[in-house]
Order: sequence, then structure tokens, then C-alpha cells
Amino acid sequence: EKPLLSNAKRLLAYAEAYQVLGEPSFRDTALDIAAWMDRALRDDATGAYRAGEELHPEAARLGTAEGRATLPSPTVDPTIHADRNAWAAMGLLKTGLVLEEPGLVLRGLAALDFVLARMFEPSRGVYAYWNGTWNQPGDLRQQAAVLRALVDAVHAAGANRYLDPARAIAAWTDEHLSASDGSFRGDLHQRELPAVERSTEDLKANALMAEGLLRLA
Repeated sequence: EKPLLSNAKRLLAYAEAYQVLGEPSFRDTALDIAAWMDRALRDDATGAYRAGEELHPEAARLGTAEGRATLPSPTVDPTIHADRNAWAAMGLLKTGLVLEEPGLVLRGLAALDFVLARMFEPSRGVYAYWNGTWNQPGDLRQQAAVLRALVDAVHAAGANRYLDPARAIAAWTDEHLSASDGSFRGDLHQRELPAVERSTEDLKANALMAEGLLRLA
């Protein structure tokens, strides 16, 4: 399996590593990941990125690219997830900015534009995924990732039009997901949990939300 989420996060990491260290292999890897995302997962009709690519079950035992090339083409999960597209946007924006590749910045903004147009309402927050229609509102991971990506869009592209939706997501999350201890619940249906009972994903979403709020402020 080649998921969008793990590749998008690695894209961001390699772009930042190249920015700090200037190692050419990090630049090349970032460009290769971005090229694969566009080639395999980008939906030309929406400008957003599909969920991932799944190889044939036999691919795991074939140790070379030549061997895998004999198998049927990978299947692609067409579902568009808000948080995964937000991470894709973050990676593309950073890579485009660091490597002076404006086309990557534009593709990152296009993915964000689709999320805002089809998967966000100020009264309900960001929906989790799109498969022809929006689904599952109120998940903290979606709010946190999209907020973080919107702030990146302002910084990387000077696109101040993303400030209003970022403020709206922050306000919706504060109103609907705030817990009494200062944290955020994982979704609309989760009861308040002490820190020791939080899932790893819940803690990561709180950390990302905190980062997004601080950067927005």
C-alpha cells in the first residue's frame, strides 16, 4: 500500500530537511514524492488527492521494480479525505516554496480549495471525507489538519483569503469540541476523557490543533 498520508508527511519532512541541510538527495526525494502523488493520486477533475494506491498482493514478495512491473496495475482508492489533503497541501506548499517550484504551490492550494468548497461549512466544521458527497462532520483530526494547512497557505503563498476559513474552523472547534481541561474532544460524540485515557490519535490531533491555533494567532 502507498497511502497519501504517509507520503505527504514524508514530502514535508524531506523539503524541510533540504531547507536546513542543503543535501541534494533530500531535494530529489521530495520532488520524486510530489511527482508520484500527482501521477498516481491527483484527481484532475477536483484538484484533490485520492486516498492511496494499493499494489497487487504478490508485490511484497517481488524484490525488484522489474518484478513488480509484471503485475497488474495498482488499484487506487478514490476517496478524498480532508486531513490527508491538508497534509498533501502542507508538503506541496513547503516543497514549492523551498525549491522555488510555483507549480507545486498551486497544486497544494487547489487541494485546499476543494476541501473548502465541498467539505467545509462554518456551521458544521470540516467533514472527514468525500466520495461524491461529504461525510462525517466533527472529527478533531480534520479540523486540526485543515487549520494548519490554511495557515501554511497564508505563509507560503501570501493567500490571505484563507484567513477567514481558518478563523471559522478555530471558532467551530472551540465551540463544539472544547473540554473542561483546556483540551479538545476527538469528535462530537466523545465524552470528556482524562489524559491517561486519550488515544494516541487523539493526543496527536490536540497537538496539531494547538500548533494551528498558535500559528493562526
